[in-house]
Amino acid sequence: QSHFVYQPEKWPLFGVKAFRLTDIQYRLQMDIDMFIADGASINILTNELVKFYNDPSYEPIEIGVNFQDYM
Repeated sequence: QSHFVYQPEKWPLFGVKAFRLTDIQYRLQMDIDMFIADGASINILTNELVKFYNDPSYEPIEIGVNFQDYM
């Protein structure tokens, strides 16, 4: 998937897959086109996923703005 080129006019511009490695072990693969997220945003998303994984009761901090506010 590392060489797959998303077409910007066709959504979604991301993909998520889970692969079973063993009965108790999985691998999560995320493909995110840089058209919709930069490296810093992907890093934030990854860090949040790790927090949820390590603590299923984790609740992210409310930031108080949404995409429309940002734009």
